[in-house]
This record gives sequence, structure tokens and C-alpha cells, in this order.
Amino acid sequence: MSEKYLGAVDVSEEFDVPVETLYKAWTDEAALKAWWHPFQKDLSAIKNELKSGGLLEYEFAGDRKCLVRGKYNEVVENQRLVYSWNWDIDHDEMGSGEFVLTIDFLQHGTGSKLVVHQEGFADEPATMPHKQGWKRGLGELKKYLEANTKKSV
Repeated sequence: MSEKYLGAVDVSEEFDVPVETLYKAWTDEAALKAWWHPFQKDLSAIKNELKSGGLLEYEFAGDRKCLVRGKYNEVVENQRLVYSWNWDIDHDEMGSGEFVLTIDFLQHGTGSKLVVHQEGFADEPATMPHKQGWKRGLGELKKYLEANTKKSV
């Protein structure tokens, strides 16, 4: 009998914006479409029911399938999101998989901090592309927030 790998990916980033602005950038459809581009793909459709039991679905444009589906287990506005995160993709970089994400939005000094915790990996090598992907994504979120700080997010 094989044991499930218990490792996880933990990535965080600090931002010079209030927690509320950070949370909105993570959950608002227009904001997500502006900053989040995994595999250099644009979001083409979003379903984001921000409530416990609510559904989440992100579909990406392109000629190869790239879809994320999940269900919210916990939603605490401006503080925490916990949800399943199930990739359905046709390319090899990360492969399809079923994960649980915990996203914490924290007050940090005069700004905020976002902490991503992803679990459900089959083995340790599977964690690296995800960790790199989250670092890239949070970097893009930071650029987006810096460019839009003076404007409404």
C-alpha cells in the first residue's frame, strides 16, 4: 500500500495595499482577468460563488484545455478562503490534480500579506512547478496592485 505524500506548497508575498484591496484583487472577475495568466493564458470565463459550498470555475483561452474547478469550504471576507482546486489541463508542466488551497489575507504593517498554502501533492517533485507558478502569479498580482494603487481595483 502506498502512502500519500503529505507535503505542501507555501508561498507568501507582501503588498503595499490594504487587506480589502488585496482580497478584491484576488476575488473580483475584472481584477483576476487583468493579472492572473498561468501558462501565459488569459481567463476567458469565471464563476466565483464566494460562499461556503459555492462553486469556483476558471476557464482559460487557448487551443489546449486549461480549466480550474473547485468548491469553497470556508469564506471569511478579507481574511481567508479555503477551497478545492482541481486542474484539468492538457499540458505537462503541472499536470491535472486535485488540491486544497488555503489563502490567508493578513494585515501586515501599513499594508497586507497574502499566504498561499496548497496541499494534495502525489510526491515532492510535483510541488516545484506549483511553487514556481504561485511565485510568478503573486509577482504579477504585486505588479497589478502597484500599477492600480491610485485607481480603484
